[in-house]
Amino acid sequence: MIIKSNIVSIYTFIVFLIFLFLLNERLYLSYGEHSGIYNSYVSMIIVLALLLGCFFCKTVFSLQEIILFILIVSLITLNGVVKNGYIEETARYLINLSIIFLSSKFHFSSLPTLAKIIIIDGLVCHYLFPTSFIGERATGFFLTTPTNFSLIILISIVIIIESMKHTNQSFESVLFFCLVSLYLIYASETRSVLLFFVLYLFYKLVRQAYRSESKGLRILVIALFLLIIPFSYSFVLQLVNQRTDGYASTSTRLLLYEAILTNLRNHPVSWFFGNGTGTAYNLTISMIGIKFPPHFDFLAILHDLGIVMIIGGTFFFKRIYNHLYLVVIGLVILANFHNLIFFPIGLTYICMLWSYLDYLNDL
Repeated sequence: MIIKSNIVSIYTFIVFLIFLFLLNERLYLSYGEHSGIYNSYVSMIIVLALLLGCFFCKTVFSLQEIILFILIVSLITLNGVVKNGYIEETARYLINLSIIFLSSKFHFSSLPTLAKIIIIDGLVCHYLFPTSFIGERATGFFLTTPTNFSLIILISIVIIIESMKHTNQSFESVLFFCLVSLYLIYASETRSVLLFFVLYLFYKLVRQAYRSESKGLRILVIALFLLIIPFSYSFVLQLVNQRTDGYASTSTRLLLYEAILTNLRNHPVSWFFGNGTGTAYNLTISMIGIKFPPHFDFLAILHDLGIVMIIGGTFFFKRIYNHLYLVVIGLVILANFHNLIFFPIGLTYICMLWSYLDYLNDL
């Protein structure tokens, strides 16, 4: 569904305003709250906005899509009932599924504009409100958790770069947003996101040089590659040691992963059908003593819902989205280690990117 009519254009504007409002979390979160903890109200606002879009834009779902969606909803609900899962966690899974399903039907052609506004918003808020709930990893007024902050900035710059061929963007403009994004991600001290961004930029540069007929560009890329090699080890070492609590964070995650895997090994049947919705999250809470997600979404889903649901989910994604994209796969894998299933804004943004790439692919 390509956005052309005035009604849909107005809807797009409203959706972008809602999205920007939700990103600036200190407008509505109480002091001490942050986006690392799942917010059901945010999820419901997003779902309602998408449902309104389906109504105003007269969205059409195929019979196969509807049947597959109902089937997966039924399986998740059945898992929560039979396995004595947690009601609120069952609802979270169903809401996330709805976001993924509904977002696939909206191809926002002006998404690069939103991405630029988000990056500027993040930069301004970073300088005006430098304090953070998470130590010195300042995020400002915009998104209160540094990891979520960096993920949103990363997705935004990916949207801008991926849209270059289809929009009238100057090289200087894209370079400016790349540098701003690099600075903001570095300031958030989210090592994995920073490494992903650097590798993504390098990949895009090499790919462009390979496809280009310009010998000068190819020579430049080769020269940059030769210059980078001697400094790559020190860069990675500095990246690993960027955070003073980096080793503690990694060891805590490994401890949680081992606990979840041990529980799976002790209940072999659960590999196929899961232990019940929310049981992985509850396990980490009982270990840490606070609300602390597993930080490994795929493992949490495997623990909660089993291999059967993962296979069903794979078919679901394949059916509702037209193509697979390496950058989307990379972002999902990266965000998987940063609690994407507990971050509805990030989940929606990645789905919007995926749908936008389908839109560009059909041009």
